[in-house]
Amino acid sequence: MSKPAFRSILAVGALLTLLGSIGYWLAMGAHRGWSQNRVPVSQTDEVTGVAFTTYENRFVPGIDVLGAGVALAAFLFALSFIFRSPQPLPSTP
Repeated sequence: MSKPAFRSILAVGALLTLLGSIGYWLAMGAHRGWSQNRVPVSQTDEVTGVAFTTYENRFVPGIDVLGAGVALAAFLFALSFIFRSPQPLPSTP
């Protein structure tokens, strides 16, 4: 595989990683805090009418998951610059 082709693959991989991590974060709730494993749910007792909080076990990705995806995409994009095609040297008369 040639260097320009590998560079293109890394750049496209970086773009897909960036879009995928943003899309995953948005689709799962776009929580702007840290990731959560348990989510509070307010409920009301049917007999007394008292409101109370229970916790539902589900994962909500936070800004840390988004940051990790963006950091990985930036790393892949930066890595693509290592595989640049060589520039011809200027000829001297």
